[in-house]
Amino acid sequence: MKSFTLCLSLMLSVFTASAVVYTPVAVTGYNQDLVADGSGTAASSVSVATGFDGVKYAFVAQNYSYSGTPSYYLPTSGTINSNLTTGLSWQLASYTANNVLHLPNANDTGRLTFVTPQSAAEVEVLCTAGIGAATATFTVVFTDGTTQTFTGVSIPDWYSSGGATSGIGRIDVTTDILDGTSSNPHLFEKKLTLSTSNYSKLIDHILVENTDAGGRITGLIGI
Repeated sequence: MKSFTLCLSLMLSVFTASAVVYTPVAVTGYNQDLVADGSGTAASSVSVATGFDGVKYAFVAQNYSYSGTPSYYLPTSGTINSNLTTGLSWQLASYTANNVLHLPNANDTGRLTFVTPQSAAEVEVLCTAGIGAATATFTVVFTDGTTQTFTGVSIPDWYSSGGATSGIGRIDVTTDILDGTSSNPHLFEKKLTLSTSNYSKLIDHILVENTDAGGRITGLIGI
């Protein structure tokens, strides 16, 4: 069964006369905590007993210490810089609260609401999948009630190549054994390019649906 997690943050891009400006966005709607952190066991830190991938693995923070010091981890600052796009970074949600939108089953849906509605030319999503690639639909909903939908968005497995960042580490939530390498797992960036007619509209929220017949999506979501 595939797991899709919308990664911990979203980023907006706005086209100016001279450059593309990326702006992090605060959102609500994360439904699970899938980052092991602090001095307790991984199982006591995360909210899903089967982990991110539905088997046993979760993400791990730099400050996790129960069974050792992780060599590969999500940084304490929560800032993820893209290896693919200059100037693009995401700010992850707190590791001590719900920090991902986790959609483990086909047809599961979630809603990420902007704390402050904002306009944009693009929405940059940070996400990954487990137990194989997954597919999602994103619907951007504007404050005037209109929408723009992106279907068939492929979310690669976290052990696929080409991520926006890599070597983030993971942990077995049943044994507290730390895992990962300098190249795996990965987080991936997905660009939702808005129509020019929507540039001036304010984004209110984004609806996300797991449309993969196989199952699971977990997204660290970054806007």
